[in-house]
Amino acid sequence: GAKSMIIFGGTNWDWNLGLPHFNDLWHFDVATSQWEQWTCDGCTKPPARYAHSAVLDAAGQAMLVFGGFSFDGFTGLSDLWRLDIATRTWTNLIALADAAWPSSRYHHTAVTDALGASMLVCGGKSGISGEHLGDLWRLDIASTSWHQLTAQSLEAAWHWPSARYLHTSVTDATRHGMLTFAGSAKAPPGEVPRYLSDIWFFEEPVVTSTTTSVTASTTTATTATTTLTSVTSTTTSATMTATSTRTSVTWSTTTATT
Repeated sequence: GAKSMIIFGGTNWDWNLGLPHFNDLWHFDVATSQWEQWTCDGCTKPPARYAHSAVLDAAGQAMLVFGGFSFDGFTGLSDLWRLDIATRTWTNLIALADAAWPSSRYHHTAVTDALGASMLVCGGKSGISGEHLGDLWRLDIASTSWHQLTAQSLEAAWHWPSARYLHTSVTDATRHGMLTFAGSAKAPPGEVPRYLSDIWFFEEPVVTSTTTSVTASTTTATTATTTLTSVTSTTTSATMTATSTRTSVTWSTTTATT
């Protein structure tokens, strides 16, 4: 089982204190039930926020924090931070020029895949317009590269969860995917928020590799005026690997039974 828990940031919703939000870091030891604040005086660390997401990488050696909402300017965030658990230091992972990157958001969800090699970010509320989001992004943790996952056909688009925030997502390691449940959906103007109770399963695209061996032969002949003096045959083998990605992105609904 889990040996510890790490929490970062948040808010206490105290309007009398001006809605303070935090960027403090705490460690909870499950065995001893003891809290310890992790500090790093003078080091770079994420700005204060709430409604962000945090996941562990494959080896459990780092925590990734993405997005959230800042009361400083009342704006959503789209930054990505990595906490090295061993050294307790933060690194701001900056996007390369022209690289794909999710828009600012909060109250979204994030999970790692079964192998911990990638992070999926689903939905949330836009930090720019306040609109509900229904997009899906995958972060390759090793390369820090983002890819937006979209429906590849009209049929797939019909089987896509409605835009939402305040939902819940967990990793489904057995089926290599993610389960997403409920949340709040957009309601017509003047009406109360619409709360959902649906559950969706997202199956991650699979990357497969095939290897093909190619053999080429070259024969070189050296001749005199009338006599064949030597024949040299050289055989060269080359191996080519082709990588194919299943680009179809599929969601499916799950119906509860009683």
